[in-house]
Amino acid sequence: MTVRYVEECPTDFRSWEIAAKKMNCESIEERCSDSFNTRRHQFQYHCVINAWRNVTLEVCAPNRTIFGYCTEYSINGKVIQENYGAYCSTDDPPCPPLYNSAEAYKYTCIQSTEN
Repeated sequence: MTVRYVEECPTDFRSWEIAAKKMNCESIEERCSDSFNTRRHQFQYHCVINAWRNVTLEVCAPNRTIFGYCTEYSINGKVIQENYGAYCSTDDPPCPPLYNSAEAYKYTCIQSTEN
């Protein structure tokens, strides 16, 4: 799995599309859930914070529904998940109670890393 550390993440759909095209996540064949391999289980581009909220990174990973927290990529677990230390529903703009992890660029979590 490719993980790239980046200075910043896309903050709008157009820049997200450009970054996603460069990562080419759709070319990765996902074999873990062949019997359930629908569109939502394919690898998708993500640009999110790490567990410590001190860096942003790009990764190809299956998307998932995130519930009210910022999206993180766990380097140790190799999984996209909620960062329970980063509640985003009070940010501006707030994240909704649930959202697609690949759409984290819409919320301020990725802009507030503690460098």
